Amino acid sequence: GMIQSQTRVFGKDGVVSFIRGMLGQKSIILTNGGGKGGPTMTPIWLKDPAQNGRTAIAIFNKHFANVSAIYYMTHVGGRYAYKMAGCESCPPDLKATYDYLLSTEAGPTGEDIAILQRENSRNSGLDRMRGRHGGADWGSQHITLIMSGPGISPGVSHHPARLTDIAPTIERAMGIVPHARDGIVLADAFQAPVAADVAAQTRSDATGNVYVNALMQRAQHDVVLERRGALANAVITSPEESSRLPLVAGGALSIGMLFVLVLVVVEVRR
Repeated sequence: GMIQSQTRVFGKDGVVSFIRGMLGQKSIILTNGGGKGGPTMTPIWLKDPAQNGRTAIAIFNKHFANVSAIYYMTHVGGRYAYKMAGCESCPPDLKATYDYLLSTEAGPTGEDIAILQRENSRNSGLDRMRGRHGGADWGSQHITLIMSGPGISPGVSHHPARLTDIAPTIERAMGIVPHARDGIVLADAFQAPVAADVAAQTRSDATGNVYVNALMQRAQHDVVLERRGALANAVITSPEESSRLPLVAGGALSIGMLFVLVLVVVEVRR
């Protein structure tokens, strides 16, 4: 999980009330994966997924405070995919980044509506963050990876890395040739990398760096707005605190759902 700032709040409870007023009191199965506390992405599962699109668009059009973007799940021809209901002043690279991150959630148990929050905010489920799953903000995605062992190159890497890259990298370190993996070998981690791994990492970096830069720029922009008091619910306790961006390690690039949650969602919709 991760530790996130208390300074700004997204009103999850207000969104829940809005949905129930729109679709009915029993229209929501779960929020936040069933937990009280909210990460920096607020997931919502509806009783009737046919309402996903119009509900997500209606939520976005209300422009709740500290929302960056809202997505909703579609299921057409056996294929699950997320579509953007709206994004608050999002440049194309940030939209592409959000599209990629949400694509890792697309499936029968993914949330019906995903509310992506602005940097350095939490939702109203808890009085403060206590190490929860992350979201699509830089503070959640900017996590620490430490490698050590024979053949590992000393130093710091600035190459983007994904959760799916961990397994093939470990395999390469063990002398196992990765086969049919979703991720790549993090070649720069090795003192004597395989040429094919280096080429694959270079190709991956071309896209990964775009995503990283987009999230960093959004984070920096949001922190500046927070300092100016331009974001709702800003609570600045000191000039020092307001000027720094909490980047505590936590979360994972691919945001998973618990097995129990899978069973609950499937069972309730029967």
